Amino acid sequence: TYKYYKPHSKISAEIDVIDTGIFAESHCNYDLNNFVIFLKKKLHTSNAMELVRNFYLGTSKKYSGHVIYWQIDEKFQIRTGKIMSYNPETGKRNQSDYPRWMHKELGNNMKQCLFGLHLINKYPDKDIHIVESEKTAVLMSYFNPSVMWLASGGSNGLQSYKFEALKGRNVCLFPDQGKYELWNTKMNQLQIEHPSIKFSPTSIECDSWFKNNEIEKGDDIADCFLKSHRIIKHDKDWEQGEYDQIFKMEKPPN
Repeated sequence: TYKYYKPHSKISAEIDVIDTGIFAESHCNYDLNNFVIFLKKKLHTSNAMELVRNFYLGTSKKYSGHVIYWQIDEKFQIRTGKIMSYNPETGKRNQSDYPRWMHKELGNNMKQCLFGLHLINKYPDKDIHIVESEKTAVLMSYFNPSVMWLASGGSNGLQSYKFEALKGRNVCLFPDQGKYELWNTKMNQLQIEHPSIKFSPTSIECDSWFKNNEIEKGDDIADCFLKSHRIIKHDKDWEQGEYDQIFKMEKPPN
């Protein structure tokens, strides 16, 4: 049985962070990672691996085929990792397999951050668009790289403390179909609590697309883009050395 090692790093006396060694060990076995397999089939291997590098996607050693969405904050502290299972052909989440969490595997005390938050220092001038799912943030950063895409981790994931690192930024919320009212109400609350953040009107596009029969009930912006995106011929798989190299190209801050 694969065992994780409990880290000693902490953000505070109450909050743990995950050791970078555990984080680094996940950057392998992408040929077994069902979400990465889907990305490569849909977007071309080179584009897929650029997304892997930008978001530091990991592969679970304990749960076969599962991706790890690492939550890395603006100081490159690794808060937790969300372990999820996907169908490699459709890219849909396996609904019977509930998400697991690295902080629970380690017995850590955890405080979440927005998925993709580590990118705010890399792209200080980009507007920020926030979606619900990590998968959507990854895909939309390919479809529309002119803005920075972050994920709340769910429709109820817009806690105020997660926005403290976004001071002075332009932010727009992109809820899934059926969640506009919930997120628009939350946006108005967040604007009061974080006056330095400039919130654009909450996107109602998913509800509009649904009314026009362009997406299904509960779909999100990535689902719309995927439906109109042609499948690119899958080029040859990378060797492990090539996977290792992409993480040497850009070292995280100390």
